[in-house]
Amino acid sequence: MNVDGVTHTAEATTSLGIPLVHVSTAGIYGALAFSGGREGQYPVHPESELSATRARGDAVASASGASVLRPLFITGVGDGHFLLRLLSAHAALGAWIEDGAARLSVASAGLVARAAVAAVRHRLEGGAGAVVHVVPDRPVAVRDLLSPILAEWGRLPSRSLSAADAGAALEARGIPARKVAQFAHDYFLSSERLRDLVPDAGSRDVHLTDAALSWYVQHGRSAR
Repeated sequence: MNVDGVTHTAEATTSLGIPLVHVSTAGIYGALAFSGGREGQYPVHPESELSATRARGDAVASASGASVLRPLFITGVGDGHFLLRLLSAHAALGAWIEDGAARLSVASAGLVARAAVAAVRHRLEGGAGAVVHVVPDRPVAVRDLLSPILAEWGRLPSRSLSAADAGAALEARGIPARKVAQFAHDYFLSSERLRDLVPDAGSRDVHLTDAALSWYVQHGRSAR
């Protein structure tokens, strides 16, 4: 899907003269040399086979002139890939990783959807394709993101572990060290292009909607 699916879609839309909007991921950058960079400031350097296939599909879409949206971390009802796993890791550790001070670019699923709709409208009105980081104006600290849910679970940590100690503990549970590193250090992006598409992105979208917060509390509790 990540490569052949995008290739077939790009070929079809090109032959029909239909503009393509491709929702990709900023995860194809891999580890960031610095945080807060805008579009065009990072090389594509995937660190897993999954990210490598996403990067290939991203390149196919870009070469076809598509608008390419790159969110980093996404929250919302049904999320089984990001926040629920991060919550479970902290609950298992019983500790913050580096005091939970790392700042992340976390977008609600609603923001990603609104960016996609706006990108389609932009292209239908004759706008050119471009790479867009779909990220809020400000990153959020891991502690601030997780505390409301962990408190509801009765698992709010009172201690902290270094990234190395947390990585060793979680790797024994099957969580790769590179994943831990993402949440132990600042890992966020910036975007001026998103504000052109969604002018009120920073003022309207929060990292966790009320519905999503309730879902994480209930689903995470039952899953544990």
